[in-house]
Amino acid sequence: MGRSLEVPSAPALRWQRQAARPQPFARHDDAHAVPLRSGPRVLLVDDEIDVVEALESGLRNHCRVHATSRAAEAMQWIEDQPPFDAVVSDSEMPHVTGPELLVAVRERDEATARILLTGSPNVTALGEAVNRARVHRFLLKPYPVADLASAIREVIHEAAPHKARATVWRQYGVSPRECEVLERLVHGERARQAAEALYVSEHTVRGHIKALLRKFGVRSQADLVLAARRAEARD
Repeated sequence: MGRSLEVPSAPALRWQRQAARPQPFARHDDAHAVPLRSGPRVLLVDDEIDVVEALESGLRNHCRVHATSRAAEAMQWIEDQPPFDAVVSDSEMPHVTGPELLVAVRERDEATARILLTGSPNVTALGEAVNRARVHRFLLKPYPVADLASAIREVIHEAAPHKARATVWRQYGVSPRECEVLERLVHGERARQAAEALYVSEHTVRGHIKALLRKFGVRSQADLVLAARRAEARD
C-alpha cells in the first residue's frame, strides 16, 4: 500500500498533562475547542484518565473524538460501532495492551488508521505492533497535542486510497483479511510474498485467493486482479 512506518524521536517540546476534571469528556466551554459534528471519527484510548481528558480537549476541534480510559469499553465500541477513521491507543494498559487492541481494530477494518502511543521503545511491544497490528505511526511520550493531531491527519490521508478500494471490494462480499490479500495481489505480489508480508502461511493466503475468485466470479489470479481494478475504476 505504500505506507511508511515512522518511529519519531521524542519531540523537544514536552506536553504537559492537564489537571483531571470531575466530569470526563463533558466540558465544552472552551471557545477554541468546539466539538466537531462532522469530520473524521477518532477513537482515543489511554488508561490514564487525565491523559485522555487532556487529549480529548486538545483534539476535539480537529476531529470527532470518542475517548475512553477503559480498554474493554474501547473493544466494545470497535465491535459495535461503524469503523473509525483512526484509532489512537496507549501501548501499556491493564488487561489489554495497545498492540492487542489495534489488532482488533485491524481485524474489524484494515483501512482504519492506527497510531500507538508509548513511553519507551520496548522492542517486543513494537515488534508485535508492527507484525500483528500493522500500526501506521508510533509516537513517543511526552509529545505536544499538535503532533498527535498532525499524525492523525497524515495517517488518515495515507489510508484513504485503501479505504476507497476496500469499500468497493466489499460490495462483492470481500472480508477485511481478503481485502488485505487482494491489495497485495493488485500491487503485483505473488501468494508467497503476500503471506510473508501479512505474517500468515502461504496456504492461508491461497485459501483467501480461492474465496476471492469465487466472489468476483473469475477463474484465475490474473483475472481476479483485472476484475478488482475494473471494479475500482467503475466506482
